[in-house]
Amino acid sequence: MTQLSPPVARAVAVLNFMAGHSAQAFTLTEIAKSLRLSSATCHSLLASLAEAGYVYRTAGTTYVLGPAL
Repeated sequence: MTQLSPPVARAVAVLNFMAGHSAQAFTLTEIAKSLRLSSATCHSLLASLAEAGYVYRTAGTTYVLGPAL
């Protein structure tokens, strides 16, 4: 089996984290700290995942799993 590229591995880590806590909403800071990512990297990942519909940014600036999942 091939190894994931680092950017893909980070995106998968975010999705796995959120799927493991699907009943909760998380701030960018909470996700970044939990996954030991920089805030800038986490922001970029969340923005891309939100655009694709995999996560949803709530009005309270938290993130939950999106309708694409």
